[in-house]
Amino acid sequence: MERLNCRLVKVLLCVILWLPLMACRKDDPWYTTQPSCVIKGADPGRTGEYKAEGIKEFHNVVWNTVIENTDPDLDLLCYENKIFYGGKGYDEKTGKLIWKIPELQKYRFGESVIYKGHLYLNLYSYNQKQIPRYTYIGIADINIPTKEIKMLNTPLEAKKHSPENMLAINDMLFTNSGDDLFAYSLKTNQVVWHTATTKNSTGLLLTTDGERLFTRDQDRLAAYDIKTGKKQWIFDVRSMDIIYKDGVVYTDGIRGVWALNPKTGKVIWHYIPDSMDYYQFLPFEMRVNEKNVYVANENGFDKNFYVLDRLTGKLNFKIHGLINPLLHTDALYVDDYIIPYYEDYVNTIKVLDVKSQRLHPIHLPTSASYKFPKDKNLLLFKYDIDKKEVILTLIN
Repeated sequence: MERLNCRLVKVLLCVILWLPLMACRKDDPWYTTQPSCVIKGADPGRTGEYKAEGIKEFHNVVWNTVIENTDPDLDLLCYENKIFYGGKGYDEKTGKLIWKIPELQKYRFGESVIYKGHLYLNLYSYNQKQIPRYTYIGIADINIPTKEIKMLNTPLEAKKHSPENMLAINDMLFTNSGDDLFAYSLKTNQVVWHTATTKNSTGLLLTTDGERLFTRDQDRLAAYDIKTGKKQWIFDVRSMDIIYKDGVVYTDGIRGVWALNPKTGKVIWHYIPDSMDYYQFLPFEMRVNEKNVYVANENGFDKNFYVLDRLTGKLNFKIHGLINPLLHTDALYVDDYIIPYYEDYVNTIKVLDVKSQRLHPIHLPTSASYKFPKDKNLLLFKYDIDKKEVILTLIN
């Protein structure tokens, strides 16, 4: 009997340990659709495990790296101990170049994403005799540890227009090319399905709940079955941002901010300031965390920064003149609207303390544009148009 009890205890312990591991293996849509440098080493307000340190001034330059002859519009990605930019990997502790594939350097790069140790990178070939001089050739599947390169089997329809966005989840890679959506199996590198969206659906966004792919169809929010590409519903509002979090799809547009049921597209709540007509509310950027929805209004009618309750859509508070929000756990970095746009880089940013509704200035040791917080540090980005070089700076 004692042996039986011991066996039962062992089985129960194995089940208790095994279940969380199995749960972790399933891709998390929230992690999938967030910038990887933000996610690295932090919990984005989902479980409360991450405890933010007190707001402080970032004053110490950890490292500074100059990347020559590069495009300023490439993706910044993080994987393990590396920061990737322009098909190269830099040590996050020193900023030194530690990952490079010489064969890649003859190409021009486009959109990229990292998934399960692989870098999926859009490649363009250069032809001096043709106009346009860059020809899209497809998506490279690069094994980061081994540096092995394979090409996804890109159909001719996908090569007409290079992908504007990419998203990887459940061993699938989703891209948009012109007015088309493509789904690739990352096990076979073949296209599983392809569907045409309504014409003029440029600038597509891609977000998912793991079962549906949310994107724009002629600027309207639409949901597609992630396995078949069949359209499930369309929300007839011109959408700016599309964010999925904890069973809700959030979108903003000229007529307000909405929370939608991801299965049906039905409205859960809708917010627009009481004092405004629809045409006066023009959201510029939206961010979502565990508690709040943050919306910057770019319209000249008010230029307010709105903080809404994520579950109810109720206005918690608003602050005038804040733009360019960037969430990192429970810290929200913002720019002050009084700083004009023609000043490309500034030495001061601000952190919004939601509890006290106060702004705390942070003085940067170098003039740059903040990109992603990296763990407890801040990664800064600057492009020198004369020298055609990107400067990455990590401060703490």
